[in-house]
Amino acid sequence: MKGYIIFNLIFATSFTLLGLSNEFVLKEIFKGIRPSQIYLQQFSEIHETDTNLPDVNKSILNEWLNARSYSFPSGHAVASFYLAITFAFILKKLISSGFSFIMYLPFIWAFLVSISRVVIGIHNNFDVIIGAFIGVFASFIFLYYSNATSVFNPSVATLEAIHKS
Repeated sequence: MKGYIIFNLIFATSFTLLGLSNEFVLKEIFKGIRPSQIYLQQFSEIHETDTNLPDVNKSILNEWLNARSYSFPSGHAVASFYLAITFAFILKKLISSGFSFIMYLPFIWAFLVSISRVVIGIHNNFDVIIGAFIGVFASFIFLYYSNATSVFNPSVATLEAIHKS
């Protein structure tokens, strides 16, 4: 039980630090402009307005107008792929081989989250791809250094102790 608690504390801490370092370090270094901001600037130069975009859904336009940080790398891609790798690892360790297809669901979710950012114009493909690589790399580092394999492969003695209690 102690191993799970430590694993979860390390996971929560590393996930938070990853998000903060992406938002306040990487984005500030690269200062990538969002595709939506480029579109809004070009539209306003042509039409002298930025609030009456006929071809943009109102909720997406609201997202564009309220975007405050830079684009590169995509924080959603970083987070979703970090979570996908970690959850897939845990699922692979905890689920029987007959249901191993379930471990692929987090990757589908991460892909859909990431591609949605491109579809609504908040990020371009490069932002999302690099964000996904950062998330995958950070997850591998987390899983390696958190000793996750031993946490999710308890010894026979540990299993017997759990069943006795």
